[in-house]
Amino acid sequence: MLLLLLLSCRPDGAKDSDGVGDTATDTPGGIEIDLPTASCGAPEYSWLSTHSMGELIDTDEQDSLSISADTIGLLLSGFADTASLPEVGYGVQTHNVRYRTQDRGRAVEATGLVVFPEVDTPQSFPMILWLHPTMGFSDACAPTATGLEGAAFPILFASMGFVVVAPDYLGMAGWGSPSEMSHPYVIAEPTAVASLDMLRAAVSMAAEEETLATPDPDRVLYWGVSQGGHAALWVDRYAPHYAPEFKAIGSISTIPATDLVSLAALGMEAPSPATLAMAAHLSSASIWYQGERSLSEVLVEGMDVAIPDLMEQTCDDFSSLGEIAEVGDLFTPKASDALATGTADSLEPWSCYLDQSTLRTSNIPHEADTPTLVILAEEDDLAIAAPARSDIEALCAQGYRIEHLECAGAGHVDGAVDTLADQLAWAQARAGGDAWDADVCVINEPIDCSGEDK
Repeated sequence: MLLLLLLSCRPDGAKDSDGVGDTATDTPGGIEIDLPTASCGAPEYSWLSTHSMGELIDTDEQDSLSISADTIGLLLSGFADTASLPEVGYGVQTHNVRYRTQDRGRAVEATGLVVFPEVDTPQSFPMILWLHPTMGFSDACAPTATGLEGAAFPILFASMGFVVVAPDYLGMAGWGSPSEMSHPYVIAEPTAVASLDMLRAAVSMAAEEETLATPDPDRVLYWGVSQGGHAALWVDRYAPHYAPEFKAIGSISTIPATDLVSLAALGMEAPSPATLAMAAHLSSASIWYQGERSLSEVLVEGMDVAIPDLMEQTCDDFSSLGEIAEVGDLFTPKASDALATGTADSLEPWSCYLDQSTLRTSNIPHEADTPTLVILAEEDDLAIAAPARSDIEALCAQGYRIEHLECAGAGHVDGAVDTLADQLAWAQARAGGDAWDADVCVINEPIDCSGEDK
């Protein structure tokens, strides 16, 4: 079924390069960025001005994904788990977009989707920055490369009255010229920066093409699932520093990994999807940080080659590896011991990579005051709920305002699918200006989200 297909949330695929393009000339007029760089031993670099960030390079309307309201309603009517969604209010116009962003002090190109509600007269709409779950790591896996599979959620949300901005993520160029870098999987800085620059690209596109539906930068909602849930939290962390012209009205982070350090420790207890996700993250991080240490320090012989190769070559899961019966089939004893016990000093720079994508240990100051909905799944074996649940108290101490919902007995995908109507209602309430009267930063008991007892 369509929604399950889109929420498959699998660790998968990547490329191998230094991840940077031609050096860009910094021009005046943008925002001067004052944020740390070159952590974890990475080479020094300087932020570019944001003057040309989000600049449009190319756009392409997707006729096959520009759908009438009646057709969208008909597609949804065939699925029982969409019955609780609001009625479709708009047809949509879907565009592929290629735009300029930056990565480690260099100008690079990125791609994504922008979906507008179809209207007959000029009208302003709130924006959703939609951050997709793991679909793979390579160009072929990008949402813009996968047709309706990649566009279904942006189309759904646009039909409910939002301009939806849906980045592919760096290293996943779904159309046009191929990527010149590997996808930085669950790495905070490049994910947040490229996503915020796509908001700029969407605003520019609407102005240049004089679309009747115009995005409102004062009403932006960050919304992501799984890998995208992690991304939504990091976009919120970076936005005040990197793109303060956008005003966040809310952030929805569904089944996210908030604490990679604790998640890695749990992944070392027994083989699980979290174990494989850690291998994928460290493989990706070693490329993005341009580390000089060999991946063989953390992954056993054979896996240090197989994991990067599979990430580059497939959008499927790691089933071709065969059964991982023991953590030692994947991680070296030194790595598994250090990750399991949190003895960071013995595993640098690998532990630093985890720290810098963990909210509570990040060196990026938290300055946002965004209403944030965090949804967890009690039996999740990928974005395991326990670390994220514990993180809520720590994040609230940093100034976060978090509403917590946890689905009893639910696995990774079910936690997202079963709460879709709740997420959409929460998003529409924030967009409509409804007062947010939640008991903030309370860790709630898990509840049945399946609908059977509703």
